[in-house]
Amino acid sequence: MRATVACWWLLLVSAVVDAQRFPCNGETFRLRKSWSMYTAAEKTRHVAAVADAMSAGYHHRFIEMHTEPQSEREAHGCMFIYWHRKFLLGYENMLRSLKAEYACLTLPYWDYATLSSSFVSGSCKSVYGCATDLINTLGGLVDSNAKRSWALVNGDGMDGVGCVQRPPLNNFCQSTSAFQSKQCMRCVPRNNWATSVVPPESNIVPVFSQILGGATPTRGKTLAEASRGIQNGAHNTIHNALGSTMATFQAPGDPMFNLHHAEIDLMHRIYFKCVVADAVPGRVPVLSDAAKKSATDARIWSSCTRFNGTTIRPTDPVLMLAGQYNQNKVDVHNPASPLYEFFKDLPRAYYQYADGDDLGRFSYRYQYTGMLADMLTQCKRFIAPR
Repeated sequence: MRATVACWWLLLVSAVVDAQRFPCNGETFRLRKSWSMYTAAEKTRHVAAVADAMSAGYHHRFIEMHTEPQSEREAHGCMFIYWHRKFLLGYENMLRSLKAEYACLTLPYWDYATLSSSFVSGSCKSVYGCATDLINTLGGLVDSNAKRSWALVNGDGMDGVGCVQRPPLNNFCQSTSAFQSKQCMRCVPRNNWATSVVPPESNIVPVFSQILGGATPTRGKTLAEASRGIQNGAHNTIHNALGSTMATFQAPGDPMFNLHHAEIDLMHRIYFKCVVADAVPGRVPVLSDAAKKSATDARIWSSCTRFNGTTIRPTDPVLMLAGQYNQNKVDVHNPASPLYEFFKDLPRAYYQYADGDDLGRFSYRYQYTGMLADMLTQCKRFIAPR
């Protein structure tokens, strides 16, 4: 027992050292780009980093956190945007800590506007047809090489046509106990995305409505309205269109999850710029710390109850408990958590995630493309093509 504990602490110390060893020198903010803007080298690096995260035993711990009931309740309630913003930053920090060549890595996003416009125009016929390069690079379709049976993922069964085991998915582990006992399934369950229909909610017209629909020159949308629109619109329908793992709370197991949620996060960034930042042009930061703490500013705050029935307040910590479903759960800000190093320096409170440009050294921006760039600059004046 003593040797086991000593080994565990050595692994934790090693993770801390590695995370501090690879700073991104000269970076003033992180820049996330769409997958379609990635070079071949950037795509290769991203896939390698995800594979290394799986092999190192970190990737599956993000699944365990996302499925933990108390954390999941906050992740999919009124704090949907802010909770997942912190989740993505923690995962990004983890990838950066693995090797020197990943030190400046950021998560790519999946540009739905391009996906859906191609489907509407008839130039592609399915999710796979509209995102062939992305899907192929992140493991591909269910094919003759896929497994036809697989284990539970953190205690839950996954539907699916097959379990894809092409890189990086051949490094996947379903739980902490499976990783420790070297019983990883080394594949991720997926449906047949070659027959999955692109949901209309991911097209640019409904995306605009989800972000800014109903806003006028004198009344902007509220965070609650935008969050519900985005979550029930593009977010849920893409998850459901992909099905299998991606249609469950175990969705972070599939690398497609992070690209999907980076796009969801980008949608809120458009909302914040158009509804909040444009009201005070040129002000940096847009909101003071005191202003972000306001529970009465509906542009940046919406209250709901957490798992225990109490109301979430702006200064409350983002609840993220990690640990296998049948084992003890540890907050990611607790040094005992294997994910501690990746979250310890991130802000604790919900209100601090209102503005992605105001997160200190974790501030980040997006490089917008096509109609998303037009929406960002034109805001309520944006006219989507029909």
